[in-house]
Amino acid sequence: RHYREPEIKIYVDKPMAQDVLLGRGGLSNHHLGNIAYRNHVGDMRQWYRASEKNEKTDHAQTLVHWVQKDQGGRFLKREPKAGNKWYIVT
Repeated sequence: RHYREPEIKIYVDKPMAQDVLLGRGGLSNHHLGNIAYRNHVGDMRQWYRASEKNEKTDHAQTLVHWVQKDQGGRFLKREPKAGNKWYIVT
């Protein structure tokens, strides 16, 4: 999993339904944004597999754009050292 840790963390009070929660376990597995993301990934699977190696980065960026622009969501990670608050990663 590749994402950039922000230099300055922007915390959010509560994840929105369209956000994608990074991490493992039931919370992220059952979150609506993660479910929609997994479904969208499944829809793109054939297209991705048929692509050349140099095109696959473009497909990944398409997924990021879909979450951020089309769905209005964010990628969030939990910060245990800050009381389990969520912050935005890109």
